[in-house]
Amino acid sequence: MSAGLRAWVALAYGFGTLALPYSTALFGHQFGAFCCFVAFLLLWRQREGWSWGRALAAALIAGLGAISDFTTLFLTLFLAGYGVWVASGRAAGRPAPAGVLAARATAMALVFLAGISPQLIANWSSFGNPFTFPHVYHVQEAFRARHTSGLLGVHLPRLYPLYQLTFGSWRGLFHGSPVLMLALPGLVFLWRRWRAEAAFIAAGWLGVLLMSAGYENWTAGSVYGPRYQIAAVPLLMLAAAPAAERWPRLFKALAILSAALMLAVTARSPFVPEDLVTPLAASLGPFARGELLHGNLGKLLGLPGLWSLAPLAALEAVLLFLLSRRCRPAAS
Repeated sequence: MSAGLRAWVALAYGFGTLALPYSTALFGHQFGAFCCFVAFLLLWRQREGWSWGRALAAALIAGLGAISDFTTLFLTLFLAGYGVWVASGRAAGRPAPAGVLAARATAMALVFLAGISPQLIANWSSFGNPFTFPHVYHVQEAFRARHTSGLLGVHLPRLYPLYQLTFGSWRGLFHGSPVLMLALPGLVFLWRRWRAEAAFIAAGWLGVLLMSAGYENWTAGSVYGPRYQIAAVPLLMLAAAPAAERWPRLFKALAILSAALMLAVTARSPFVPEDLVTPLAASLGPFARGELLHGNLGKLLGLPGLWSLAPLAALEAVLLFLLSRRCRPAAS
């Protein structure tokens, strides 16, 4: 893949997915997504040969991500399976003895526990049990009731939430970020070369999706989009990369469309009424009229409406220009 297309993939993730609105809001999902992705990349590098530094760093970073977002904690279960496979040495074509594998897996598990220990200590200090989480003591009785049945409120997945969390207008991941649809054929292309990685990405995302579809609070409150899937979004964009290489024009068109939609949502407000079943459509009109609900640098400078986005647009134009120069092929 060319440097230019790699830049398109990165920009599509940063501007055309939930990474954009949730980078402007104080939720733990985006930090969790960052930690999970970095941990995955460190483990992927282990294909070249075992490194204790990379392995333990991946385990620690995964633990820190897990305590910032409970869906990241769920995703780390799949990441652990990938980590054990890498630790086995099969990825590098040098299978490790059982004792070596046990030592590697145990060390990573202990470091991961060290990463999540602040949360367990806080639970123990606050509730008398390291595995008792704040949900069951929430100030709102209705919220507490949602989490007293099933596994912290999670039951078997249901069809209607499953549709709405993927293609539906209420909380659909692909509805607001159509560029991510290329991850579906991209997983097939990825499987042909990187089977373990394709299996991890597919299993991780589907696991998070099915868990969300079985969650009592699947609409996730008064916010935009399926925020419980955010940890898996960078992995889906990685899966979309092979499809981008095969269909670059389609990828770029969907990336531009996705970025435009995410810009409208973010600039208007990533916070929407929970019962609004068409939040994206409801944001486009007010955004076009310059009705931005939250402050930005342009507003501080006294610029009205859409003009308040001018400083941000200028800064991004400069950054994109510098990026384009770095991606330009060197002269022969």
